[in-house]
Amino acid sequence: SRLCYIGVELISTEDKYKNLINKFILEHNNLKMAECT
Repeated sequence: SRLCYIGVELISTEDKYKNLINKFILEHNNLKMAECT
C-alpha cells in the first residue's frame, strides 16, 4: 500500500518511515495523508 502525502506519492514506503510520517501527521492535523490507489 503506497501512501500519498498532500496528494503526492511518497518515495519511501518502508514501515519505519510510514510510522514517522503518521506521527507527524497526527501532530499536525491540517496535513492530509491517505492511501494511493
